[in-house]
Amino acid sequence: MDTLVISCMDPRLNEYLDEKYIRNKKYGKVEIWRNAGGRVTTDRKLIEYILKNKAKRVILAPHTDCKAKLHIYEALEKGIKNTANDEIVDEAIGFLGCAEFRNREECDKLLDTKEQAYLKERLEKARIDVELDVVDISKLSLPKHDGEGKLVISSIMDVESKKLAEKAGVELPSCYIIQGPNLKGLHADIELALSLGIQKVSRVGEQNFE
Repeated sequence: MDTLVISCMDPRLNEYLDEKYIRNKKYGKVEIWRNAGGRVTTDRKLIEYILKNKAKRVILAPHTDCKAKLHIYEALEKGIKNTANDEIVDEAIGFLGCAEFRNREECDKLLDTKEQAYLKERLEKARIDVELDVVDISKLSLPKHDGEGKLVISSIMDVESKKLAEKAGVELPSCYIIQGPNLKGLHADIELALSLGIQKVSRVGEQNFE
């Protein structure tokens, strides 16, 4: 693996990630790890995976107008200090600490930079570059889709979103993709997707998801 991209499950990113990273030879062999919000997880699996597979660079590709980030911001705005059974908010609190922010935009930017710094610190000795590519959704040309969102859970990380959607039998514009080498630790992401009214459709891949 040359490049690992960490991004969000939002279907608006499907074509962008395919075109910019999977189809672009500049990045070499690319794998994409997608979850709710394009989050950096702190359970060691992510760092271990990056080092084991000898990645040359890691690119964080979160995006604007993110429902997962809104979920985090609203929880913090309500003064929730200990959110039981909400791993996504708990993890964000761990990154943000006592840092202050005035609005959602500042909260998002602060969280992105904290996650980038976390990876840089842990990957510095291995000389792995860590880049931040915040995707501005308003600048993307998005296909229209009036149907319900469909959730595709995949252990395949090096193929285009379009092919994953085809394997699952769903339309790409409606396809929310949760992606990782081992999805055991992504139950919170799946639960958040389902809470947003996204239907759980299928799993793609050969690995054990339990």
